[in-house]
Amino acid sequence: MKCSEPFAPVRGSELEAVRQRIERWRQTHKLRTRIPEDLWASAVELAKVYGLKGTARTLRLDNYSLKKRIKATGYNESPLAQGKPAFVELIAARPGAFAECTVELERAGGAKMRIQLSGATPDLGALTRAFLGANA
Repeated sequence: MKCSEPFAPVRGSELEAVRQRIERWRQTHKLRTRIPEDLWASAVELAKVYGLKGTARTLRLDNYSLKKRIKATGYNESPLAQGKPAFVELIAARPGAFAECTVELERAGGAKMRIQLSGATPDLGALTRAFLGANA
């Protein structure tokens, strides 16, 4: 779960170095020329660290193509597959005190659900169990 924030490209020294390599390559090659495998391999490794969407945006790569290459390595980006917590407790100062928030859920198979909260708070436990099934 996370509260909504404007999406910004990810920054890191390794990521910036690969971004510069890709930009230099783009300047010397025609549009629609395939990106070399060594650059894709670097992007895949960075996406495993920084996340798929942020890496794809920062490197100006197609999200779907990068995801396909990540999966080809056998890597599963799902937080549940990485052993990240499957439970997050929301504590408000008083019941229903959340201003505006977005709750995002993702199943191990990749299905996603986004709940926009504003004002009244629905039964998130029931919604989560319904989305995740009997395993929740």
